[in-house]
Amino acid sequence: MALIGRQDILQAIASGNLNQAVELFLCLAEASKINSLQNDATMLSGRHTRLQADASRGILTREESRIEEARIMSALTAYAQQLPEGLQANYRGILTPPARPAEVITEVPRPVSPTPVNTGLKKILFLGANPDATTQLRINQELRDIENGLERAKHRDRFDLVAKWAVRPSDLRRALLDESPQIVHFSGHGAGDAGIILEDDQGQPKLVASTALGNLFGLFAEHIECVVLNACYSEIQADEIVRYIPFVIGMNRAVPDSTAIEFSVAFYDALASGRDYPFAYQYARSAIELQGLSGAMIPVLKQRGA
Repeated sequence: MALIGRQDILQAIASGNLNQAVELFLCLAEASKINSLQNDATMLSGRHTRLQADASRGILTREESRIEEARIMSALTAYAQQLPEGLQANYRGILTPPARPAEVITEVPRPVSPTPVNTGLKKILFLGANPDATTQLRINQELRDIENGLERAKHRDRFDLVAKWAVRPSDLRRALLDESPQIVHFSGHGAGDAGIILEDDQGQPKLVASTALGNLFGLFAEHIECVVLNACYSEIQADEIVRYIPFVIGMNRAVPDSTAIEFSVAFYDALASGRDYPFAYQYARSAIELQGLSGAMIPVLKQRGA
């Protein structure tokens, strides 16, 4: 048994020993008693486990595996810096030098093949955020109309709708962790390059950056099939998330409330009738036109590898 600290994680990272770096981070995060670090360690460990499994099954190419390794090491470096100075823990493993040096990835190619769509029960995670200082949206009506559409649908027994309100960044990551959804629907405000707007503990606007969203969704890529960002100027976030998720819908400019609701309801009407995501997207845009509303070209569908 060895007594370890933050420097041991950084040394393992510098040496390219990813397995040990993840183990050390888990050990120290547990010793810290800090819930956020413990959650981060659990998610990162799961991401590393999935990487190993996908690589062994040949789902990822060697180059894709090395790129993901580099991303995990980068995240580990950032997390290690958040560990309290002087924190130590007993490590039951043996500190050993790595078999090869770390590799630096300078260019990240886009994945080339979409993940197959799950044909079983699909859980829709509906996330609403409308801070006090922002324009009030009809998010309640949007959810109610989606629920009504699912209840009357041909395949209503194949969908499970879960809603979370006044979503904060911590609520977002916990909901993804706890619910394991196939579809994630965000209804709220977007701020273009600055990110999407969630809430803080006081109900005030809290910006979440595009890269942070992409990295979070990447941890759950094994089960999330589609993300809908029903928020103004959210195409930028869609571009980041689609690096990991097969289908992502964002808005290329400000979207009127009535248009956003019409799109959402029609989109899930189509899915619940047994149609796939691209058809549901086109069907929802058609529904906007049929209602004589403006903005049918605002929703944009992104497909991974396209």
